[in-house]
This record gives sequence, structure tokens and C-alpha cells, in this order.
Amino acid sequence: MGPRLQNPTERRNQELKKALRLHLHDQPDHEWDCSIPNILFAIRRRRNAATGASPSKTLYGQDFPYPRSWDAPATIAPLVSKQQIRADARSHQARYMEERRPVPAVKQPPQYQSGSMVLIQSRSQSGVPFQPKWTWPHRVLRRLGEADMYLVNLGNRVVKCHVDRLRSAPPCQARIQGGGAMGAKIPPPP
Repeated sequence: MGPRLQNPTERRNQELKKALRLHLHDQPDHEWDCSIPNILFAIRRRRNAATGASPSKTLYGQDFPYPRSWDAPATIAPLVSKQQIRADARSHQARYMEERRPVPAVKQPPQYQSGSMVLIQSRSQSGVPFQPKWTWPHRVLRRLGEADMYLVNLGNRVVKCHVDRLRSAPPCQARIQGGGAMGAKIPPPP
């Protein structure tokens, strides 16, 4: 894990950027600040895998009600003491860390066959802060020797890509035959 991901602030910043990319998928980038309240609400209600509770539940003993549900009948469980909430979170966190202690073995990079559909990691472009991280499905033409390089058809051109920049396209995206994120048409299988 790199130094940027070990810092909790950097992890949270990455989380916010990821959520902004999802929220601004079909909206202008200059309206990013309008999405912040909804994103923060979702983050504060989302269950944390390490503590077993959402941040709002850990801090206040209950989850925040959804917007516009203030008048709904109360279905809130009786409040638990702050000490009990923290003790539960700490014990859950200790179990979580114990389960993840073994270091996984080094994974071999995936290998793609000719005709496989893949997503390509896009290079960040200055001035486009919330662009998608992966372009639409593209077809692998062939592997270049024993190296981890592949020739990939972008529709209007063929590029060499290292396996680190490729990811298998999900089945629903692999069936898409329209234009990709770069405006390229995906050719029919050979």
C-alpha cells in the first residue's frame, strides 16, 4: 500500500472523488459542489466493514433518517450507551483486522485471448477532473509475444496496452456494440 493510501485523509479524498465521478457522470463538471451533501450523507450512513456500523451510528448511536422522512413514525431502537457502541466497534474492528492479517500471494496478471472485451484505464487529462477512469469495452486483437502487452482495437486505431491498464469488461458492457467513451465503434467479432 503506497504512502498516499495509508493516510486516512487521502483515503477519504479518494472516496469523495470516486463518488463525484459517479454523481457527475451525465452532468457538467462545474456543478460538482451541488452533489457534496448527497455524497456526504451516503458516506455517513454507509456501513463500515471494519467497525460493523455506519459513522453516524458509531457517533450518535443511530443512523440518520433519510431526507424528507422526518415526519415518518419513529422506528428508532432504544439508544445504547456511547461506551457500548465504541466497545462493539472496537471488538468488530479487532476481528476484522485478525481476519485480514495473512498477506495474499502475489497474483499473476490476467491473460486475455484474441476477441476478449476489455476496459482500458484512461490517462488523466488536465482540465477534466471527474472523467471516467475506464473507457468503454474494446476488443483485444492479440498478445505481443510473452510480454504483458496487448494490441487493442479502439475502432479508429489500434494501440499497444500493458496488462496493468486493462480490465475484463463486465458481461453487460461486453455486449454493447455502440460507441465507446472515446467515440470509437466496436467492430463485430472476427
